[in-house]
Amino acid sequence: NILLLEAYLSGSSNGFHDGKAVKTAPCSIRVMDWSRPFIGITRDSSIVSLIIPHSVLGYDPSRDPAYMSFDLSSSRGKLLKLALTLALEDLSTGKDDGDVAISAVIGLLKTCLLGRSDWGRDPQMDRGRRALVESHVRTNLRQERMSIDLICRDLNMSRATLYRTFGS
Repeated sequence: NILLLEAYLSGSSNGFHDGKAVKTAPCSIRVMDWSRPFIGITRDSSIVSLIIPHSVLGYDPSRDPAYMSFDLSSSRGKLLKLALTLALEDLSTGKDDGDVAISAVIGLLKTCLLGRSDWGRDPQMDRGRRALVESHVRTNLRQERMSIDLICRDLNMSRATLYRTFGS
């Protein structure tokens, strides 16, 4: 019982998931319940994937959607891609923060996909959120218009949440 998160950096996929036709375009992220039937064809794709047990997210197949897709230019898509990229970079370089970044991915999935949030209750999630903000700021530091409002918009975060993240 797992969910499969795939970020399509290029290429596309067509198929049937749980009897419904699905298409994944380039520059999109899809999350699907891998315990349900899937048949698909992927063409010339560059994909970053993450497998997540249902229990880690509190995913319930009878209540939660079986298939979700987000454009990488959307707020949720940007957040998920940033968190996934950060996690994979930290894990591939052996940094100690790999578990923090993975916690950030899990927290984002709970919030963005399933409407449940543990952000404020877990210190490890707070560290993951801080790592996401810091990575976003480093990546966009040279932008002329960098501001608190842009950071909040890009990360789909309120000012209050951003200030709490760095206030402790």
